This record gives sequence, C-alpha cells and structure tokens, in this order.
Amino acid sequence: SGEGAIPQIQQEIVAALVPKYAKALSASKKEPEPKNEYKPIAELIGTWTGTVRTWQSTLPLKIVFQPDGDIHVKLGDEFEVLMDRPVWRGKMLVGLFPAFIPTPDANRQRTHIRLELWQRNGKLEGEANAEASDEPAHYTLASYVQASRSTQ
Repeated sequence: SGEGAIPQIQQEIVAALVPKYAKALSASKKEPEPKNEYKPIAELIGTWTGTVRTWQSTLPLKIVFQPDGDIHVKLGDEFEVLMDRPVWRGKMLVGLFPAFIPTPDANRQRTHIRLELWQRNGKLEGEANAEASDEPAHYTLASYVQASRSTQ
C-alpha cells in the first residue's frame, strides 16, 4: 500500500544519489491525514447498496450505517459482518471487515477487506482492498466500490 518500509528505503536511497530528487521529496512530504474515530453522521445512516467490481466479476455489496455507530457490511454471498475499527481519514471513511474477494490472486491466503469510501454526489465510492492478514501485510489488491442509498 506504499506505507511499508521498502518504499521508504527506496526513496531514501534515490534521495541520497540524486540531490534534486531529495529536494522534491522533502517538499512533497506532508503530514498524514489525522485519523478520527468514526461517529455516525446523518447523511450516512441507513442502508446503502451497490457493487464491488473486481477484474473478474461484480459482487453485490450492502452497507448498513446504524445510528449507534455500528456499520454492518455484506459482500456477495458471505454473512453480514460488523466493520472493525472504522475511522475518518480526512473525508475518507476507512474500516476493516472479514471477507474474501473471490478472485484467484486475492485468495492465495487469508485476507480481510479494507473499505476506503468517500461520499460524492449522493453516492459512496472508493475501494475494497483485499489485504493479507499478516502483519505487516505484504500485498493488497484493490477493487472499485460504488453504492447508493437504498430506498427499500
């Protein structure tokens, strides 16, 4: 995901060899978006339905934002589960839930899904990232997410 040690080490090596790169790198570094605990907001409360588009297929997605702050997620034919550790990173909602993206590359080993969602033009859009459950995660595979408020 670009946050591990290897990309940082690569950047530091190139910066040591190329002074212009070092200057551009230090100018481009900014503080990461602060993480704020998720609190329910009126615009999200309710049921949202949509899809997760992988390179192989499209899966149904349902997200239920409860007034008490719980977020329930159902992906494809899997059981509905509770989103774990939802946080705001700026205007992006990020949370984890146990599930599988049914593509051969995403299921080589145990994964969880990291949802990264923005509310835009009355829709939720973003990514469903299948990430290795190991610490540190050694791979992530992104799929496109789009959902709209359900009227049912």
